[in-house]
Order: sequence, then C-alpha cells, then structure tokens
Amino acid sequence: MQFYSSISKYYELVFPYKPMQLEFLLKNGLENADKVLDIGCGTGNLALAVANQNCRVKALDFDWEMVAIAKAKNNSSNPEFLHVDMRNIADYFRAGSFDLIYCFGNTIVHLLSNDQIRKFLHAVKSVLTPGGQFLLQLLNYENILTNQITQLPLIENNTIKFERYYEFNEPELVDFITMLTIKASGETITNRIKLYPLTKTKLSNLLLDAGFENINFYSGFNEKPLNNTSLPLVGSCQAK
Repeated sequence: MQFYSSISKYYELVFPYKPMQLEFLLKNGLENADKVLDIGCGTGNLALAVANQNCRVKALDFDWEMVAIAKAKNNSSNPEFLHVDMRNIADYFRAGSFDLIYCFGNTIVHLLSNDQIRKFLHAVKSVLTPGGQFLLQLLNYENILTNQITQLPLIENNTIKFERYYEFNEPELVDFITMLTIKASGETITNRIKLYPLTKTKLSNLLLDAGFENINFYSGFNEKPLNNTSLPLVGSCQAK
C-alpha cells in the first residue's frame, strides 16, 4: 500500500514501540496463550516482544516494505512475518489456529464498509480457539464524527514532524491526510487515503454478530473507561 510504503523507513520514528501495549496483552490473555496472531504488525516490534513471552507468533501486514523491515530484525522463525491481506486470514489459517489475536494501530478501519468488517470479524472468530481473546485498537470515531475533529494530535521529535488531518467529504467514509516532514532534509511526504469511521456502537454490534462475548471498551491501553471525549478506543472480547 503506497500510503505506508512511502513512510515505512520512518515508521518507527512516528510510531515507536510502546511497552504499554504488551502490558495490556499480558493482562488480557497473553500469559495463557501459546499461539498468537498479530494483524497489521507494521515493522514488527510488538510481535517480537510477544514472541519473547514464550508464544508462537504469526505476524502479518499488507505492506511489503513493512514486512521486509520486520523480517530484517528477526534471526529466527518466531515470530513469522507474513505478507497477507487481513481479509484473507480464514483462507490462510486453519480454524482454531490461535489462542489470542490482536489488531492494533487503527488497522481495522482500512476495511471500507460494514460488510467488509463483518466478514473480517467472522474470519477472526473462525481462526480463534473457543474462548480465545481478540484485542483491538482504533480511534473513537463517535467522538471524531460528533465533534467533526479535523486534526489529530501532532507527532513530533528531533527527526520528524507528522501531521494528520480528516476531511468529511462522503457520507460513509472519511479522507485521512498525512504530512510527514523529515527535518534534516526538509522533505515532506504527503498521503491521502479513505477510511471507514467505525464507531463503538457499530463495532459492538458487529462483534456480537460474529460470535464474540465479554466485550469491553477502554480509552487506552491503561484500561481507563471510554468516554465521549476519548480519542483512542481499545477493545477486548472473547470468542464463544
């Protein structure tokens, strides 16, 4: 995907590894999991940390560049990094293959309709063991849509500046625009992509429809309650 390939070599400067994500996984089933699937693994840092918890990890991403960077970090077969479209996991993996699946980084909203997300969640359920955990992270689009939030918080450090904007040009989709500035060279990489603004209400109904229970939503990986002004949305649920 051009959107991510163009910024892949700067990805970790924009989105560095956050130990809180691993802590959240450990509190929500990872300690008892053997086989784990990371959907939308990016450059692989979280998958590598999960593999260090004595888990067998498959980690997939749709972007070749991200997968190549992740593979270059790893000198073993665990985690196994794969270039796989998340819509095809039920074709790629056998039923009941995983004890825990996570999908972080606002990945799920790259599926551009309720129907695509419904099919994806049914596929996630099918490749989980009964009682297996599904954990996810996206943005709180009920807040974004209700308040017409057009700019996300700036990400900036000594090396890069990453600006993120939303435009509301269609009834069902939003335009996500990013500008990554490399400070040393002054180069700016601009991208635009459409996203499906999946709200908590729609997500909850789709999870129930797919056969999940014990659904919980939080305002972050610290598991504080979700509220109307929360920007992140983190969720946990369990396959029936």
